[in-house]
This record gives sequence, structure tokens and C-alpha cells, in this order.
Amino acid sequence: QNLLGQFGYAFAKVDPVPTTDKAPGIVGLTFFVDPGNRVYVRNITFSGVKRINDEVLRREMRILEGGWLSNVALERSKQRIQKLPYVKDVSYSKNRVPGSPDQVDVDYKITQGPAAQLSGGIGYSATYKLMLNANYADADFLGTGNRFAVDLEGGAYNKVYTVQYSNPYITMNGIGQTLSATYSDVTQFVSSSSNFSSKNLSLGPTWSIPISEFQFLSAGVAFESSHLLTTSYSSAQQAQEWVQQNGHSYSRLVHEDYTNNDFELYGTDYSDVLFVAGWGLDSRNRSLFADRGNRTAVNFRITSPGSTVRYWIGNFGFQQYVPIYKHDVTLSFIDNVFYGGA
Repeated sequence: QNLLGQFGYAFAKVDPVPTTDKAPGIVGLTFFVDPGNRVYVRNITFSGVKRINDEVLRREMRILEGGWLSNVALERSKQRIQKLPYVKDVSYSKNRVPGSPDQVDVDYKITQGPAAQLSGGIGYSATYKLMLNANYADADFLGTGNRFAVDLEGGAYNKVYTVQYSNPYITMNGIGQTLSATYSDVTQFVSSSSNFSSKNLSLGPTWSIPISEFQFLSAGVAFESSHLLTTSYSSAQQAQEWVQQNGHSYSRLVHEDYTNNDFELYGTDYSDVLFVAGWGLDSRNRSLFADRGNRTAVNFRITSPGSTVRYWIGNFGFQQYVPIYKHDVTLSFIDNVFYGGA
């Protein structure tokens, strides 16, 4: 019956009829199969939707209006909608069209969740002094299904500003694009010990290319510009050596009136182009609070040939969700491994 349902025979009837056998303890089964008419979809509707644009949901459909009804495509469409980060729950119903033996209307009932998040914080420590942070993220920006996020962090020794915009469908076949820009100004890693000042600007696009229902490839390029500064007075020796040996290094003699000491400033500037590539698999049943499936990702970042500073970084990430105790409790396994070289 499920097999026939894959090919449009949504209301097929399969009745098993047992027959006795001469041998004791053995029963024969005869299946009477009535596939009925192949059923077609007249209309697909979405109820319970208040903020999401209609095309955002329709592009996740694996069934089409006018096409035959497939129970596998119905369920897969439900899973794809449910994986949207601003959808809490999805169910569907098949309603026969009055007067038509081979048509149905499909209605997806959607329970929306919060799409936007706004948060902020304030803190103080003897090491890092006053710290402020603010974050805004909207996974369904203006109802388009695109994601817009801003991250702001500020303090006496650390400032990081990030802006990101993602469009999961820049093409009809599901190629996604993410544009991001990050600026960081870290005056010191720890105010009471090693002085190490850095300013970094990174920006560039990344693309996600689906290769199956659950797998995708990623590729991108990023431009990075960095300025690093250390001192012979209090910076770690390893940091001083790296700055002097990489990029366009320079040094400057500085006199401090407070201590009446002379010390060297060692700095370097460099710009690089990074290539990004990866592979991912996502079989989770939903993006938020998944209770089954897994998410696996392998990513590589490497500087382009001729870059001032040469390095590469690879990472492997794995998450597995296993439902236990009547699906009320989920066991989660998470693993991340990073490795790189220069």
C-alpha cells in the first residue's frame, strides 16, 4: 500500500485473506490489491501562516499542483518545512475534491515559532573591564525566508562587529548564498599580562550547493586584512617572533615617561585571500530542538597561492540525535575536531 502510494495511488486498498494449509501451524496469505484511480493534487494550501511569504513554503514542496499525489513526497515536504528555523510544527491533511474521484486538496497546517531574536548584555571584570554586547538575528527577514544578523561586542580591550545576510535560494534549484563581514579590534588578550594588539577585517561570500535531499557542498572566498602589534616590554616571546617573521613587519623604538623605559614595538600588516570548501549532511527532523537524525560537516580553509601568510585549517563536526524514553528525551552526541598548519 505504501509502495503504491509513492506513485499516486493514494487510496489503494490491500486486503490480506488467510487460507489454511494441510500442514499444522501453517497459514497461507493471499493479498487482494485494488490500486484504484491515480490521484492528482488540485491545490496546496498553508494554514496558520501569519508572517511567512507563500513562496518561501512552496519552494520546499516536493509535490506540485497538478502532479500525482505521492505519500513519500508529502512526508518529505513536511520535513523540509519543519526544518525551517521559524516553524515549530507541521501536519498535513488530504481532502478529496467533491465530485472528482481522482483529485485531492492538500493542506499543510503550520505552527509558527519566533523568527527574530534580540538580546544584549553588560558585564564587568577586573581583567577585561566593562563589556557590552548586543545581538539581533531574524531567520525570516521581512517574510522572505532570508536570514539577517548583526552581532556587536564592545569593551575596553575587545571590539567585534559582525553583519551577515543569507539567502537560501538565489537560484530555483536551491543554491544558497551567505554574505558576511566581520571587524575585530582586540587591544589585549589579557590586560594584566601579554600585550598583543590586533585589528582584523574579513568579508566575502559563501555558497551552498545541494547535491541530494540531505547533502550539500559549500564553497566560498574571503578577503582578510590584519594588523598585529606587540611590544618587547610585555608581549609573549612567541608573539614577538611571529610578528617579526610574517607579513610586512616593522619595528619602532618607544619611550615610556611613566617608567622611564625604552622598548620596541613590533608590528606587521598582511592581507590574504582565503578559499573555503566543504561538504555537509543534514538529516535532522527539524532545525530547532531536533530529536532524531544527524548533522555532519567537513570544512577546509586555505590561503591562496602567493599570500603573505600561508596557512590552512580543517575541521570535522558531528551531531547525532537519538530519541529515547517514548521520544520525550533525546540523547545528543556532539564532536568537533580542528587541525591546521602553516
